[in-house]
Formats: sequence, structure tokens, C-alpha cells
Amino acid sequence: FNFKKHSFLIFVFLFSLLMLWIILKSPGNHLRYAFSLQAYPAFENFHFLQKIWLGCVPTMGILYNEKWILLLLSFSIFFLSLKENNNKNIKILSVILLSLSFLLCVFLNTFHVFIPNFIIPFKEWNLIPTFSFYFVLSFLISLVHLGILLYFIFHFLNPFWAFVFVLGFFSRFIMGFSPTIYVSAERTALFFYFSCIAINFLMFKQLVLNKKHFSFVSA
Repeated sequence: FNFKKHSFLIFVFLFSLLMLWIILKSPGNHLRYAFSLQAYPAFENFHFLQKIWLGCVPTMGILYNEKWILLLLSFSIFFLSLKENNNKNIKILSVILLSLSFLLCVFLNTFHVFIPNFIIPFKEWNLIPTFSFYFVLSFLISLVHLGILLYFIFHFLNPFWAFVFVLGFFSRFIMGFSPTIYVSAERTALFFYFSCIAINFLMFKQLVLNKKHFSFVSA
């Protein structure tokens, strides 16, 4: 590792850590926390797993509700996998990803009247996460979806963009530890949006540059 070559990045990283420490130690945090609890009083008694749920499920719910970002990414991954003639497992996994994305993005926005309890964890505000069936199911679906997306980003792009995707997700996930997660709404997912949009462009670029023919059957 060349410290001289990367000195500017190291400086930015250390400066960011300093700014983060100053923000965390700000005396206004306690006042803001107390004020925010007025909008979401149940949050005060949440344990660690409930906050993990709050960070994960509503974040994926934003992608499902916006739908086009996730659908375009899933379609790009699907078509890229069709060009991998020697890996049938990749193609099957891409079908699972596309089906899951299409089902959730369309179902949550169109056919939600049929199973309203399944939609609640992704759409409603100020929820109290429990170990009930639909809350656990929504958590597992979110984790599986994230895992498959991360795998394909790592597979078709590189570890750097997988890292960018993870950072984008965690920039919104961390809001699960704040009572302002719902009142802050979608604006806290801004960096997650940017990471997904950038990855979308790169996947599309890969698709255009890859000259292989589409095939679902291994050569």
C-alpha cells in the first residue's frame, strides 16, 4: 500500500472520522432524540433486533415502492446472466432475482389488496416489529434479496462496486437506530439511490459491451 500515493484519500477518511465524532458528540443530539420520540414513542423500548428490522425492511421497502431502479437492475443482471453460457446456476439465480423483484415491486404497488398483512411491514409507518409471521417473512425476504443482489454485483462488476452498494444500503440502514426513521421518509435513502443508479449504468454498460449471444442453455 502506497501511503504517499493515497495520502489525499487517507486525509479525507481521517477528516470524515473526525467530523463523525464531532457530530456524535454534539449536545443537540439528546434534544433531537427526545423531540423525535414524540412522533415515534414506541421506539424508546425497542431492543437491538427490532432496530435491525427497522433498518433493513423499510429500506428495501423504499426500493420496492420506487420499483423502477430495482426492476432495471434485475433485468440487466438477468440478461447478463444469459450471456454466461458456461454457468447454468448463475442463470437460475438470476431468474429467482428477477421473479422476486418483479413480484415485490408490482405486488406492493398493484395487488396489495389481496394480502394486506404482507404489505404492512414495507409500507406502513411507526410500526412495532414483532416475531409474528409477516414481520419475520419480510425480514427474511429482504435479506435474501440483498444477498442475491450483492452476489451479482460482485460477480459482474468488482468488489469496489459491491462495497459501494453495501455503503449505500448502510447509509439508510443506520436510520433503524433512530426514532426519525419514518418521519425522515425517503430522503435518507438518497445515497442508496445513487449507488443503485450507478450500478445500473455499469450493468447496462457491461450488457452493451458483452458481445455474446443470449442463451439459457449451457453450451
